[in-house]
Amino acid sequence: MAAIKRIPPDDFSDLVTIADQAYPALASDSPEAKNKLAERLKEVQMNNSFIHYYGYYDQNKLKGIMRFHDFSMTYHREKIKAAGIGMVGVDLLYKKEKIAKQMLEYFMDFYHQKGVHMVSLYPFRPDFYKKMGFGFGTNQYRYRVKPSSFPYRGDKSHLTYLTMEDLPRTVACYNQYADRTHGCFEKREYELEKYFTDHKTKVIGFEKDGKLEGYLVFSFKQADDQNFLVNDMEIKEWVYLNREAFHECCTFLHTQKDQINRIVLDTQDEYVHFLLSDPRNDSGRLIPSVFHETSTAGTGVMYRVIDAERIFNDLQNHNFNGADCTVTFQITDTFFPKNNQEVTVYFHNGYPTVMAGAKGDVEVKLDIADFSSLLMGAVPFEKLYWYGLAEISDQSYAETLQHIFFSHQKPICLTSF
Repeated sequence: MAAIKRIPPDDFSDLVTIADQAYPALASDSPEAKNKLAERLKEVQMNNSFIHYYGYYDQNKLKGIMRFHDFSMTYHREKIKAAGIGMVGVDLLYKKEKIAKQMLEYFMDFYHQKGVHMVSLYPFRPDFYKKMGFGFGTNQYRYRVKPSSFPYRGDKSHLTYLTMEDLPRTVACYNQYADRTHGCFEKREYELEKYFTDHKTKVIGFEKDGKLEGYLVFSFKQADDQNFLVNDMEIKEWVYLNREAFHECCTFLHTQKDQINRIVLDTQDEYVHFLLSDPRNDSGRLIPSVFHETSTAGTGVMYRVIDAERIFNDLQNHNFNGADCTVTFQITDTFFPKNNQEVTVYFHNGYPTVMAGAKGDVEVKLDIADFSSLLMGAVPFEKLYWYGLAEISDQSYAETLQHIFFSHQKPICLTSF
């Protein structure tokens, strides 16, 4: 009989075998490497109470794997519990047997029972997970620009190299950033120590009056296999707590112009092209009529509300823009039926209260995927309405609903999982 359970230490070799099949580009290249990875993942689960490996077993054989992450997420200025799922994989011999579906159902039920009402993932196929009720988050943009495109602000005297000894301060700096950044997950030392153990990765920090107020993580990549002198700088993470830290990092990047070909910046900031003196990448492409290609974009983190009623209880101290209105949400959730529900929320001076059994001034019908994106501020209500993804009982409330869910900041996620 099939069962899903926490993967015991003796089964981590089988876990790696399935992971190698599911993600062949990342597969271990030797038995020794496979054994080393199995031991490392086993230690991760043993030493970190916030990471859990679970497996789908049938007749004691491991056929599917997944990894759970316990998160604390910043929702504007509030902290809410959240969860993530990663490393989802099914043994090649047992594909198309709805194992992945059962594992996702287990994941949602697992966290629902723990009182977590917002979950997330990075999709291997966005359409697959959208059908399961996950909504799109913020796009990420990849810029490939010349170092001289970054502004030169003159001073960079507060920049210094960081080492493993600075790991606790780096984590503290990141979490200060996360506390003020909508969508960010809190990080632990485990998640940042990789930057200090990889000798090819450099970490530079902005330190003033003994405090770390920003850091920049980067590595180099050869840009021309015929010329070892041509290299790009790839930024892996960039965190700053104030303008001064940001500006000195910009100056640092600008001053690499005599050595670096291009700086590769992955960012969820949709306004970066205003920062750069020349935001064009190196493709040379024009989009008709005359729009120069500046970046490539991709969709990544997806969000899912697994209890539309209780998520508003989690957000009872969040002010939805001072709105005064009672809204009945008719949520369609075919994948997680217990969330297929009607929820009425009374917004008074912006603060939400769930009103069991009541009827709102206006009714809104939408799928759980789009509701999740709307609640996270990834998409404005007016767009869902115009795209036909949200229906309302009274069109005169369209502007009110736009106002309720208006967000000054789209969700930002700097956590890989």
